[in-house]
Amino acid sequence: MDKETGYRLSIQDNALRIETSSFKISKGSVLHSEVFNRELSSVFFAGGLSMAYLTVMALLHWAGYVHYGISAIVFVLSYPLFRTYIFKEPVLETVIDKKEQLITIIWTKVFGKKVLKLRLNDLRDIVLAYVVTPPHNPDGVAFVQKITSQHGTAIPGLGQTEHYYAVELTFDTERLVIFSSTDKEDSEGLLLKMERFLE
Repeated sequence: MDKETGYRLSIQDNALRIETSSFKISKGSVLHSEVFNRELSSVFFAGGLSMAYLTVMALLHWAGYVHYGISAIVFVLSYPLFRTYIFKEPVLETVIDKKEQLITIIWTKVFGKKVLKLRLNDLRDIVLAYVVTPPHNPDGVAFVQKITSQHGTAIPGLGQTEHYYAVELTFDTERLVIFSSTDKEDSEGLLLKMERFLE
């Protein structure tokens, strides 16, 4: 993925391919992304695996400093594995094939993928939608803000309304978000490239 735009776009053999991990327009949880994220989850699981090793060794009465070293190695090796394979970002791939007259949307998740195929003739429009997402749990936000203020560690952006600019494929019965960004220029740039391709 291009870190500046949040997507990767390529055109080959009359097919436009867009890959992105930025396609959601809602907040997941009151736990702020800077507090609880994929890296922290990977640390928790790697630490749990490391502690499980130490627990098994203690139950088997195999005490010794060497096991602390092995536990540290387990942690160091398992963290990148958890981050890369278990807590990886879901990816949405959109392929518009003018030759086959087909739009294929592939959502790759941790376990498996979901594929949606639509006829290009059924596409009515590609639009830029402006979406405002207010905090969905104000009581939870207030609780977290109260705790963080007591500890003197304010979380920037917690409880703020988020603004998204989403690129949507519009059909007769549904609208599908294929990219979203808080930066309007990124979404407008993708929309323009798609419109040029479909001319």
